[in-house]
Amino acid sequence: MWITHVQNNCAMPITANGTAIAPGQSLDVDYVWTGVSVQVPGIGQIQALEAGDENPGPHAWAVKLVTGVWSAYWGYDGTPTMTLTVYASGGKYYFSVTGGPTQIQIQQAQVDIAAATLRFQIATQERDNHQTQLDRLQAHRK
Repeated sequence: MWITHVQNNCAMPITANGTAIAPGQSLDVDYVWTGVSVQVPGIGQIQALEAGDENPGPHAWAVKLVTGVWSAYWGYDGTPTMTLTVYASGGKYYFSVTGGPTQIQIQQAQVDIAAATLRFQIATQERDNHQTQLDRLQAHRK
């Protein structure tokens, strides 16, 4: 079990497990079995999850860090604090973990991408259905 220290070095608020973190502020998130989810509005999310059987070693435990399709591990022993810093550079948003991965571009979760694709497909179908109905009405009026 670990504590996640989330540091917001962005110019906009972010959230960690639903708690807002103002620009320049930080928040310590205690371990929960569902992990830690950091949301960067309009950009994407970072998930920190207990790695369990995926632990690549050499530490007794590992946190699996995920953003979009990217993932990596941060190993630990005992009950440490993992510092996760979110920041912007050159118009893109990144995160780094002290003693772990650095300069990782934040991405949308694959679930978010799939949901957006489905919403687009539904909207397109609804538009096509409305157009068909309009075409029928106009043909009936002629």
